[in-house]
Amino acid sequence: MRVNSWAQKAIPHLEAGLPLDQNGRLYYLLARAYRKTGQSELAKDMMEKYRQIQKAGAGQQ
Repeated sequence: MRVNSWAQKAIPHLEAGLPLDQNGRLYYLLARAYRKTGQSELAKDMMEKYRQIQKAGAGQQ
């Protein structure tokens, strides 16, 4: 479990920062952390949210 310890420690901090995330970066990092800890459904949800934010941002340029 040592390999995933960074991910487990990061998850609550990333979750706390989500309301401030404007470009989707935290959603992407949270998806990676969830994947590393075996939470594949949550990882999938966060990656989808990241893609939505990226797509919306691309439309504003």
